[in-house]
Amino acid sequence: MADMREKIQRTIADSADSLIGRKVAIYGCTLFSKLICDQLQRNGIELSAMLDNDLNKVGKKYLNVMVYRPQEYLLPVDPDKVIIVCSVHEQEMLASIKDLGYEDANILHISHMDQVYRMTSMEYLQEEMGIVRQGMAVYERLIFGYGEGVKVFFAPKASGDVFIACSYLKEYCRRNEIKDYILVCTGKNVLDIAKIYDITCDIHVISADEEKCLMTAYMLLGERLNMKLLAEWTLRTMNSYFPLKGDNLIFEDKFKYEIFNLDNETKPQVPRFDDTVDNDKHHLVKGRSIIISPYAYSSPAPVIPISVWDEIVDGFILNGYRVYTLGYGERELPLKNTERIQFTYQESKALIEYAGGLLASRSGLCDIVRSADCRQLIIYGRNIRLPEAINIYSLRKAYKDFRGEEIVYDDYRNEDFIETVVNYFAEGAG
Repeated sequence: MADMREKIQRTIADSADSLIGRKVAIYGCTLFSKLICDQLQRNGIELSAMLDNDLNKVGKKYLNVMVYRPQEYLLPVDPDKVIIVCSVHEQEMLASIKDLGYEDANILHISHMDQVYRMTSMEYLQEEMGIVRQGMAVYERLIFGYGEGVKVFFAPKASGDVFIACSYLKEYCRRNEIKDYILVCTGKNVLDIAKIYDITCDIHVISADEEKCLMTAYMLLGERLNMKLLAEWTLRTMNSYFPLKGDNLIFEDKFKYEIFNLDNETKPQVPRFDDTVDNDKHHLVKGRSIIISPYAYSSPAPVIPISVWDEIVDGFILNGYRVYTLGYGERELPLKNTERIQFTYQESKALIEYAGGLLASRSGLCDIVRSADCRQLIIYGRNIRLPEAINIYSLRKAYKDFRGEEIVYDDYRNEDFIETVVNYFAEGAG
């Protein structure tokens, strides 16, 4: 997925000049669609429509635009329309678009299957086995120098997954008499989270390429490696049918029952945060600041148009708040009329309490700061890919110490959504 995210970013950025001002549609309501829509917004390009052959999706909204059948939207032929294709069904999609009379100039094809199409089956198998061998080399390097039987816990980059997994890790090791283990991840966030739980084992940060190789080896060899993936349940369901329509299963259950095989009576470890605020660094106005966290790449959060975020910020400022955007790197830019803020997870709870308010798209940060004693409003999406997101990922259902409120973006018109969000924080102003 990391490779595809980078490819989508690069392709949209390279094509931005030719897309601005045109009618841009994405073919297929998929996980890639959200990544594409994010990048279109960041490059100032408006998404006009979604196309899908599934009649259960047609006539509904996805990513805040209407879903049409391809022929309904594309006919008659309009040379001003551009169709973005990024799907496992890309060859059928490309053929159907051209059958309707469109040329290559009207298609932006972001393929994740280029290598496969250029290879024979044997060449592809040989390449995959080469990746497995590289993964084994990564594994051998990680365990080198440790005693026989060292356990490797591989954590995903997603902060919420790491935070919940680490809350059960010590108890799992105690029950299974695991005394020698290491943590492996691709993001330095695990270093920060491990401190919150006083986890003192060795932690190894590997590259995205090494992660791909290690994961490929693990998917083939499984338990023959003394390794445990701390997101294996998610890995399986994200690549298959997501059969979660009831109200009983919540996100934390995946870790307690499926990954760690713990009983219902087991309680997660209580996190330990720093309780001081270095406001010389952050320059917050105590009790009159709102931190906005709009970026949530790994969660089924809604895609909110930048224009909606901007109007929300304007509403906060009119109510006398100082507004900050939590963002890291070149992709997570501050919203208009806000200041950038960055902080560690260790200081996050005290910092948000000092500020007085948090508005966040559902992400791992929300799990981490859920008990902060301040106004918190967490935004979900009820979209086609995962309409039950608020049931599965609900903080209110998962945590008794959650102090905030939850809202579903897709349930509102934009003007009503903006008013509801601004009023929520205005009502808590003291």
